[in-house]
Amino acid sequence: MIQIGKISLKNPLFLAAGCAKFPEDTKKILNSPSAALVVGSITTEPFRTDDGDIMWCDGVRSVTGFGFPNPGMSAWEAELPALASALRKVGKPLVVNVAGTTIDDYVNLAERSFAAGADVVEMNLGWPCLLSAASARYAFSDDPSAVADLLKAAAARFRGKRGDLWLKFSPLQRTILEGMASAINAAGDAPVTAVVCSAPYPKTMFLEPDGSSVVGTDSFGQMSGEFLRPIALGQVRQFRALLPDNIALVGLGGVGIRAHVDQYLEMGASAVGFTTAYQIGGTEVFSYLFEEALAS
Repeated sequence: MIQIGKISLKNPLFLAAGCAKFPEDTKKILNSPSAALVVGSITTEPFRTDDGDIMWCDGVRSVTGFGFPNPGMSAWEAELPALASALRKVGKPLVVNVAGTTIDDYVNLAERSFAAGADVVEMNLGWPCLLSAASARYAFSDDPSAVADLLKAAAARFRGKRGDLWLKFSPLQRTILEGMASAINAAGDAPVTAVVCSAPYPKTMFLEPDGSSVVGTDSFGQMSGEFLRPIALGQVRQFRALLPDNIALVGLGGVGIRAHVDQYLEMGASAVGFTTAYQIGGTEVFSYLFEEALAS
C-alpha cells in the first residue's frame, strides 16, 4: 500500500487525467487495475472545440490540440457523489483534476470538487490561464509568484478540512522549478501532498510534409508520450531534491513498459500515471501494462 497524504493506493500505477474527460468515460476505468480514478480536466464552464477532439499519434508520441473538452463543473457535480461512493467500495481514491482561469476559479473548483466527494483535487497548472484582465494567456506553471498566491488562497480556504491538493506542472526551466519548490515549501498551511510532473510539453509544432501542423493548419499542440519521459524524469529528480519527504512526487509521461515505471520510482516518484498508452491501446492496456508493471 502506498500512502500519499490522506489517501492510500493499492499499487503505484494509475490512469492520469485525460482518460476520463466526461462522466461516461469512467465506466471503463472504475473496476480496472488503475490504483485511482482521475477525472478531468474540469473547467467551470463546459469546454468544447468546434473542430472536435484533435489528436495526432504515431505510436510513441502524441500531440493534442483540443484543450480540455469537458461538460463543466455543474455537470460533473451531479455525477461525482455516486462515483465517489462506488470507488470507496473498491478501495480507490477519487482524484478530480481542475483547470481554472484565475486563483478564485481554481479555489472554487477545488471546493466544489471536495464537496462532491473528491479525495484529491489535482490543480492543472500547465494550461493557459488568464491571470489578470490585462494579461496575455499563459499558464500558472510559468509564474512561481502566482502559484504562491494560489497556495495562500488555498491555505485560507482549506486549512484543517478534508482533502488533499496535488499540483500538476508542465515541464519547467530550472530557475522556475526552483521557484515553484520554494513557493510550495513556504505554503505550510496549504494541504499540498503531491507534485505531478509532467503535464504535456506546451506549444510544440509537429509538421506534416506540406508544412501544416499535425493538429491543425497553424495550431500549436501539447506533446506527450515517449518524447516527454526524459524531460519528466528530470523534473521528478529535481523536485525530489527540493521538497520534503511528506510531499510525494507522481511521475507522468511516456510510460509504456515496466522499465518506465521503475525509472520514475528510481528518480523518487511514489506513484506513476500514464495517458498516451491508454489513448493508443484503450482497455487492452490493462492486459499488458498493469500485469507487466506490477509483476513482482
